[in-house]
Amino acid sequence: MSRPKSSRSIAADIEKTFKANLKLLESSMEGLEPISRAYLDRLMAKSRLEQQYREERASRGLDPQNLGPVTRLRFDFVAAIEPQLREVNAERRQFEDDLDEEFPSAQTLPEPAPEPKKSKKRTK
Repeated sequence: MSRPKSSRSIAADIEKTFKANLKLLESSMEGLEPISRAYLDRLMAKSRLEQQYREERASRGLDPQNLGPVTRLRFDFVAAIEPQLREVNAERRQFEDDLDEEFPSAQTLPEPAPEPKKSKKRTK
């Protein structure tokens, strides 16, 4: 009597057939025009194959049914700064002045809070 398949071997079988079918689809798409009907049909077949792959893994318990709760939201902010400063024309200067009026910078110090009044306590 043979041993039952482990989840690792099931996942490997699913992965192997998925990759083989995906490779066949991509090789058949190589010489086609991206606007042709044949290309679009193969693109739809590729989409269905990927969807079936995800559904098969989820139905076998290898992946969660809903990936929403197991994913973590992450933001990556990237800034690019030019090495040379641009010339500031009158229009740009006016724009910056308007922004400074609307949103004052933190360079100006706020006024300090007034001293609290001392309470007079009654003594007996």
